[in-house]
Amino acid sequence: LGRSLVVMTSNKGAAEFFPPDLMKGISRKELDRRIQSVDKSRLQEAFLRKDSYASGTATPREIVQRVDEWILGSPLLRPEVLEIARDEANRYEAEFAKATKGSLEVSDSYVEKIVDVYFNETDGAREVNRRIRDYLDRAMNKFVLNRAGSVHLTIDAEAPALRPSEIKIVVSDGRNSFAVDGPKIA
Repeated sequence: LGRSLVVMTSNKGAAEFFPPDLMKGISRKELDRRIQSVDKSRLQEAFLRKDSYASGTATPREIVQRVDEWILGSPLLRPEVLEIARDEANRYEAEFAKATKGSLEVSDSYVEKIVDVYFNETDGAREVNRRIRDYLDRAMNKFVLNRAGSVHLTIDAEAPALRPSEIKIVVSDGRNSFAVDGPKIA
């Protein structure tokens, strides 16, 4: 087998090291300080202890003892999630251009509104990226049905979104525009 590197990731212990009530409005500096204060033994203890995450299971001691290095990853903060979301929108724009030979412009207000509605410090950026894709897929379905040449997606950044399903995307090809409702949330 030779020399191998195995990387394991887990959210186990996240609530202990980054309690949700603390994460609201925490600064990058404070977050980095908290990360630096957690040593290897505290991380190991978190994995050995039964908790409510992962159905109340504990990681077997023989596995914990085989891990050579322990690193506590940093939760994402809003500025980082905005960057990730912008990257996701840019990827979608490029895929759209390649697939349709049309153009797609996703406004910053669109990305910011999605982040405002869907980002929470506990879950990171996954839901934000899913929702960007979901909204853009809905808009593109209408685009294909309307055979538009280029599309501009914007969200009224001033309108408060009481529920995610109230977000509307305005799709315009320069001649026509239509609204796309947000996804229905169960």
